[in-house]
Amino acid sequence: MLNILLPVKNNQPDYETMSIVISAIHKIVIQNVVTYTDKKINATKRLLKISSVSNVLVLR
Repeated sequence: MLNILLPVKNNQPDYETMSIVISAIHKIVIQNVVTYTDKKINATKRLLKISSVSNVLVLR
């Protein structure tokens, strides 16, 4: 069984607080995806740069 505690205001669920928390979580997840993608792009650029440099060295 899963017990979840919700924020309460005046003995009613506080939907405004829940909305703020969910929005903050969405922003964190999006930022993590952007960071991951940036790292992946930069790693690919480094590999391509190394690859092109080694190809030039082989051709000479």
